Amino acid sequence: MKGFPLTVTRRGGFAGVDDSVRIAADGSAVVTHRGRPPVRTAVSAATMAELRQLLAGPASTGRGTSSVSPAVCADGYEYEIVTGSATTAVHGCDTAHAIAQNPVLTLVAGLFEG
Repeated sequence: MKGFPLTVTRRGGFAGVDDSVRIAADGSAVVTHRGRPPVRTAVSAATMAELRQLLAGPASTGRGTSSVSPAVCADGYEYEIVTGSATTAVHGCDTAHAIAQNPVLTLVAGLFEG
């Protein structure tokens, strides 16, 4: 499937995090946090169905890089969403707002906390 593997990277914040989640088409995922070993997990079937729908939609068919909320602030997070056909950068001083504005981040963000 063209949207997979899906990689979401989160960088920045007060502690200077550098985390990533890589999700394969079969729902298997690897979560990495700087300085810790990778964690293997699985994404639920319901979440995978939503991701497939989002990644197949017109918003994910663009090429190149797009950016949402380009203003970067101290202690904010920068997210990068990479699929087979597009890279999207999301910057946010208010992490909850930045996540809420991007449906892929809404589905994937919880994996960073696991």
